[in-house]
Amino acid sequence: MDKFFKVIKTEKDAWIGLVSSTIAVLVSFQVPEKLSWLLIILGAPSAIFCFSLLLIRSWIPSLLSWVSDLKLVVKYAGESDEPKEASDGDLEFLPADQSAAFFAKRFSSAFPGIRKITWYSGKDAVDRLNILLRQPLNFRSKNGYTTPIWWWRNGNLQISEFKVLSRKRVLIDRMELKIKSIAAVPGKDYYRSFVYLEAHPERAVFPKDWNESRIAEAVELFGYASEEYGLYRKKFYVSRSEYDDGAATIKGKVFELGDDVELRERYITRFNLVIAPHLSPINNTDFDSELRALLNGILHEGKSLEELANRVEKLPKPRMWGIQ
Repeated sequence: MDKFFKVIKTEKDAWIGLVSSTIAVLVSFQVPEKLSWLLIILGAPSAIFCFSLLLIRSWIPSLLSWVSDLKLVVKYAGESDEPKEASDGDLEFLPADQSAAFFAKRFSSAFPGIRKITWYSGKDAVDRLNILLRQPLNFRSKNGYTTPIWWWRNGNLQISEFKVLSRKRVLIDRMELKIKSIAAVPGKDYYRSFVYLEAHPERAVFPKDWNESRIAEAVELFGYASEEYGLYRKKFYVSRSEYDDGAATIKGKVFELGDDVELRERYITRFNLVIAPHLSPINNTDFDSELRALLNGILHEGKSLEELANRVEKLPKPRMWGIQ
């Protein structure tokens, strides 16, 4: 019996042990009495042991994780909802040349006391992103509108919306990201600070569209592979082409998508990006290709974040300072 218990090490082993032990106990009722007692003596303790192992190692942690996710969603419900349409007077005013100062305040709030590169993961990373990217993210400026916080990778865009989807998953505009880790990177000058974000790969929504060669081709071209799709009524997946057409076949019926669909992008390989103010030195077209190479190098070639941080320290101050 001791040898049997030593063999049960993984969840799969426990399931096999539980099923086989339960079968042995059930069979004991259909065999002669002496053999019946032997099966019960051998089967019952192992069944109890395997059940307890599954309960402690799998079922209870899964339940606690589900409850934690539910609490997190409830906690952040409404904090990062899609912004309502607002007139100019409803938006706060922020001069366009103050994006670096705005980001510095958010950076200090999310990463207080940090003076060197510091890493975070799991729920802690999500909580800090929720501070960094909390609303408001859009403002009035002298010449119209300004969005002070941007992300950079292959294509640089402002961040207008942030949502917490679960304990480890967030939505930045249309990008679904399962957070692996983030790093706060404080600069010698306040406008050089940035946040590095790395995401786990996720399963494709339409896996039949992605074979190994197509994924490899995307990684070779961009450094990662991503899938665009539509989320209809927050529960039905539609293809990008159906999203573009404004209609989709769902469960054999054709639906007009209307305004009930949102465009999402999911990353099916590892992915990374940097978050910084609009007036960061990173916002430099001469640096775009080098930034992509550095980020790809971190993902695939073992390059360090310190190399990127050192390069950002040497970049010139943006020429756009003074824009109102």
